[in-house]
Amino acid sequence: FSSQESILSLQNDLQNKIENATTKVEEDFAKIAPELLVKMFNKTLGNADNDTHNKIIQSIAKQNN
Repeated sequence: FSSQESILSLQNDLQNKIENATTKVEEDFAKIAPELLVKMFNKTLGNADNDTHNKIIQSIAKQNN
């Protein structure tokens, strides 16, 4: 191996490792995202009063029409 070939080989190896790590992070996040969303909504909406809940529901309904 020449020095140039070694550098190119290392660059390719690092690029592959970065791509694999990115894919793994995305897969891991996809597994926990629903639970995180539920927790977020519970914290956000759990403390809201009925009037606020109704306004949110109406807003969602308008967006879906």
